[in-house]
Amino acid sequence: MQGWEILAFPLKQIFSKKRHSVFSILKQVGNPNKHNHFPESVFSAGSVPMLTIDTLEKANVSPGLAQFTLSSFLDHQDALKEFGKGVSLFSGLKNFKCFSTVQDHMFTVPEGYNDKHSVGVWCKSGKAKLDVEAFLQVQSVMKPTCYQALCDSDVNPNSTIKRIRKSTDRTLDFLDQIMEKKENYDSLKSVPIFGAIEGGWNKEERIRSAKETNARNVFGFTIEGFSAPGANFEQIDLSVVKDLMRTTIQELPECKPRVLNGSWNIKNLLEAIDCGIDIFDSSYASNLAENNRAIKADFVDYNLKVEIIDLAERKFANDLSILSDHCDCYCCKMKFTAAYISHLINTKEILAQILLVIHNLHNYLKLFETIRHHLRNGTFHSFKEAYLK
Repeated sequence: MQGWEILAFPLKQIFSKKRHSVFSILKQVGNPNKHNHFPESVFSAGSVPMLTIDTLEKANVSPGLAQFTLSSFLDHQDALKEFGKGVSLFSGLKNFKCFSTVQDHMFTVPEGYNDKHSVGVWCKSGKAKLDVEAFLQVQSVMKPTCYQALCDSDVNPNSTIKRIRKSTDRTLDFLDQIMEKKENYDSLKSVPIFGAIEGGWNKEERIRSAKETNARNVFGFTIEGFSAPGANFEQIDLSVVKDLMRTTIQELPECKPRVLNGSWNIKNLLEAIDCGIDIFDSSYASNLAENNRAIKADFVDYNLKVEIIDLAERKFANDLSILSDHCDCYCCKMKFTAAYISHLINTKEILAQILLVIHNLHNYLKLFETIRHHLRNGTFHSFKEAYLK
């Protein structure tokens, strides 16, 4: 079963007084022993792609908050209901909390299947149409710690203003219905809700969505419409929409967390943190692995030297070095060489992706540890500029 990703907490303004309440918020929904260590990759859902629960430990992932996508569990809601203890325990992640989201950003979602009453969610058995009642029913059996409200995020840079307004209006209507109808479900009455910020690439609609969503009693926000899901995950240059993202986030209170799902390369990640994004998922690490690539990084003295290498290239066939000289992940500690992983790729052995996910996830977590250090010491901007040179 595939459907969970580790999440990362940058919390750019974490040490300001306004941000102090975010510590308390995340302490409630995440690991109470880790609330002083943001940003951090802490979200997951079902299983990190390619990894079992046992092999996840080899990536040195500490228990925390895990992202579970509806597309991964809709087919299993009868079993979840009979199990009765929620999706975290159902998935074997007893020490993780659950953040439930609508779509899986690891995959491209077909366009044109949302309407004013429902949202199309694609799972293994095909398309499922979720209206608010069906959405709340599946949430009630998943028993999340917090969840993203149903939303119509089916817009892109080429969407018309009419379509963008429909997306915003529908998402706000879904949120209002959820706020009202969740009172009928004892298991959801006190569960925090993240409202979705829509608006596509239109400034006025972004501002309207942010203001209207903030006027509701939401716990936090998910920023929709900027990521490129699935195989297109590296086609977005966040610097192009940085001003639009910053304008959107300026309409949101600092005391509530902001989530940006999707696979973001390191340049985009640093730009998003600079805009004020608090939480990311770890799908970038998984997507790289599925495309035979590894994060070759050096975090010595909290500096960042990083290169993305493609182990399917012929030059690695005889490379007897490990992936990163200073890496202490399972893959590197056990001396699995670039040549060995290249061989696994050429022979189409799934072990190649397993080792790459372990390695990439470990380094992705180390990246956030480094970012936290610089946020804590007020050196984030110089760190970011040094990397972007």
